[in-house]
Amino acid sequence: MLDCTRLLLLQETRITRQTVIAIENHHYNPSLELALKISEFLNNNVENIFILANCSFVNPASFLKNLILFLTIFINS
Repeated sequence: MLDCTRLLLLQETRITRQTVIAIENHHYNPSLELALKISEFLNNNVENIFILANCSFVNPASFLKNLILFLTIFINS
């Protein structure tokens, strides 16, 4: 079951659950538009969520997962 924050992310960015999972697992590089939407939703700079390494975008999945967990706790408190 998806947590509240992830559901909000999916609704706000209009992406699928599979896309979020693929980004978190480094199997998909989001477009600039999607990266900006995600960073806006998370209220963070895009460069804090996505970093350039070895000439390709790498999503620090642990950072994103921790941020989603933090937001879930914050929203539910």
